Amino acid sequence: MLKTEAVCAGVTLILWCCCPLGAEEPFRMADCPSISGGDYRPDRLVRAANLLIGMGADKAHAVLLSEAQKFLDGGGPSSARRDERIFLLCTFLYRADAPKPLRGPGLGAPIVSLQLADWPCQPLALVDGVPLLVAWWGHLVAGGGRETGAEYLEYCKANGVFRKTPYEVPSKAEVLAAAAKLVSSPAWKRIQWPSPYFEKQTKSRLLKQVDDMPERRQEEPANQPAAGDGK
Repeated sequence: MLKTEAVCAGVTLILWCCCPLGAEEPFRMADCPSISGGDYRPDRLVRAANLLIGMGADKAHAVLLSEAQKFLDGGGPSSARRDERIFLLCTFLYRADAPKPLRGPGLGAPIVSLQLADWPCQPLALVDGVPLLVAWWGHLVAGGGRETGAEYLEYCKANGVFRKTPYEVPSKAEVLAAAAKLVSSPAWKRIQWPSPYFEKQTKSRLLKQVDDMPERRQEEPANQPAAGDGK
């Protein structure tokens, strides 16, 4: 709130101006990457998730449910990708409130099955805080039949705990290091690939996730998480 004074004909006028100082960046579903659109970048998912974390569990759920409803209603551009974005955000934002991890979203019949014990964040792999995508166009999927973003959102809300602490936005170097660590991990080596081609393609797509990333980490607007809203 800024105060200015103006003197007119001997009368002092006090003018109050409301300015959006420190206004939060708005959440836009289109800013979140998808699974099959070839637009996935870990830093973009982190930024979108952090905006929702800053809202708190209840408001974030309402926003995601509204976006999911747009898909069910058949409205909005790229509506099929909207569900994919909700899948990624839910996987990244909710954690099981029990030793057993939450299941991944139903993305259709798997070509390569990922064991839940090895891949608790599927279709993502969370490596040193970096969310790497390991599912593209059916090459790797979390398993199960298809489900909607709304269905998976409600499953996560009922069975998981919403994250309270924002993630650190990864740099390009950190994403590359996380990808190298992933492909040398025991979990990766336990994957039963149908052929060497699938493993080669998946490694290639991991590296493509950093193609458009800036060399240095960019600052993001500060969003304070709601007190007492998840963890």
